[in-house]
Amino acid sequence: MCSIFTAYILSGKADIKDMYMWKPSNSSKYVKLDEYIKFNSLNKDLLEVEQNLKTYDSKLYMIYLRRFRENKTFEEIRKEFDIDNPRINEAIDKVYTLMTFNLKI
Repeated sequence: MCSIFTAYILSGKADIKDMYMWKPSNSSKYVKLDEYIKFNSLNKDLLEVEQNLKTYDSKLYMIYLRRFRENKTFEEIRKEFDIDNPRINEAIDKVYTLMTFNLKI
């Protein structure tokens, strides 16, 4: 068994990602909200929550629009608003929490 493992490593075809029994998840933690918005974009509850978010904090609302409605990347949002990725991540986390709580997703 050990010699097979050694031969596999020495062949140069080994990849550390193959060493685990499970694959790391590449999906976003915002998938539930993404799918909800995708399939319920004209839902009156969603539109009401968006309006509440807009009146609560316009910057959060603008980040929400860019991330969830326009599907922009963090890099595109960073360039547009001139804020760092950790701040964008905090804003999106806050939006995600507010939306999932209010929409009961």
